[in-house]
Amino acid sequence: MNIRILLIIISLLTCSLHKAGAQGEFDKMIDSFFKGRQQLQESFDAHVDSINTEFAKYLAKSWELFKVEAPLKLPPKPEPKVAPVYVPNTEPPTETPVNAEPAQEDTTSSVAIEPKHDRQAAAPAETDGAPGLNFFGTPLVLDYAKGKGARLAGTDERQVADYWLQLSRTNYSPFIAGLNAKKASLGVGAWGVYRLIYEWADANFLRQDENEKTVFIVYMLNQAGYKAKIGRAKDALLVMMAFRNTIYGKEYIRSGNECYYIMYGKMLPGVPVASYKLNYGPATSFIDLRMRTPPKLGASVQAIRRTYGKGTYIFQCNNNLVDYYNTFPQTDLEVYAGTPLSTVAIESMNAALAAGLKDKSAGEKLKFLLSFVQDGFGYKTDEEQFGYEKFFFPEESLFYPYSDCEDRAILFCRMVKMFCGLDTLLVEYPTHVAAAVKSAEPGDAIIYRNERYIICDPTYIGAPVGKTMTGFNNATAKIIAL
Repeated sequence: MNIRILLIIISLLTCSLHKAGAQGEFDKMIDSFFKGRQQLQESFDAHVDSINTEFAKYLAKSWELFKVEAPLKLPPKPEPKVAPVYVPNTEPPTETPVNAEPAQEDTTSSVAIEPKHDRQAAAPAETDGAPGLNFFGTPLVLDYAKGKGARLAGTDERQVADYWLQLSRTNYSPFIAGLNAKKASLGVGAWGVYRLIYEWADANFLRQDENEKTVFIVYMLNQAGYKAKIGRAKDALLVMMAFRNTIYGKEYIRSGNECYYIMYGKMLPGVPVASYKLNYGPATSFIDLRMRTPPKLGASVQAIRRTYGKGTYIFQCNNNLVDYYNTFPQTDLEVYAGTPLSTVAIESMNAALAAGLKDKSAGEKLKFLLSFVQDGFGYKTDEEQFGYEKFFFPEESLFYPYSDCEDRAILFCRMVKMFCGLDTLLVEYPTHVAAAVKSAEPGDAIIYRNERYIICDPTYIGAPVGKTMTGFNNATAKIIAL
């Protein structure tokens, strides 16, 4: 039964029992309730302790060697150096369905430009002596008292197992409770849990204790229910994590049917990784990078100016959010496309575009937004801007001065949903990404789930609604519904 409901029931009983003069019986009932809850918690803690003890015994056994797999590369998109410009012709628009391959449905390196602020500027909060943490501009506290004398003596199996056992004897329950609370209140998802653990460990472990920090991160991820393992490359320990999403640019090992990506620790070329096959029992969740709501991080607002026609449009983005997104590993395009803009960005877009969209029909708004993204956002390939392929979250498309085809298509889809209320798709060709909007406007269209979507290409400069970029007519495409 929900504790809140139970307390309401108890309150009602209090009134009833007071009226009946049965205070003694009520006190007995309250005592019994709290004793039962304490016994249940103690029983659960004892069960977890036994799991950790048995797992430590398993860790003490000889680890196996695993082949390190080369990082997966993002599917190449040989984009043009300059965005193509549409050349009008006199031919009438035609219905040209694109062969669409629907994306599978969901069932559940430095950069050239850095954010212009110091996210350590905010003073960390402190509560009851617990050290404060500045989590991407958000002061918070994660309560954990490191066990006295708990130290990692070395990196062999027995030494790691011994340290695991030492960690299990510390009072780590408040730390895990804090992780779950911050995950919910900040809306940071599973990746945020990892980053909370990492940021806390980075602030509380000495630089010479990197291996201790590694075991701590894996231990806490496991206690929080996430699949993670310790690896060892010579004398360096590694944090290896299992994801629900495909991860690009990170080396990994295969353990059974699962891939464990090396997310932290020093790797040496050609050196195999020693680790163990069994997962920590209660850790059953994969790290899932998808987010249905934007993280609620402390605001460090930056104004971004875009020019379109004779006007200047000022948008705002949260630099702390850009910093946070920059920690994500490269992953599936669906993750970026499925993440909404922040409230700061949405409010600024509403203010900036209100005049240009006033009194326009949905079709007129669609045409305005397509032209606005085509001409108001500078185009550069990721290779030119960063030196490597990088997909953007919508917030990043506002922040960085340039964007390429998939980034522009994602931002355009978000804007169409905001201002026109129309459903949108990403149309992912093998070498290009465009957008499509559920609309009766004439022109090139695709049929997705028996609905008609008109092609809109934010990278095809000057192209009207319903024009497919030259060379992509009738091309096979993957559809990502937003």
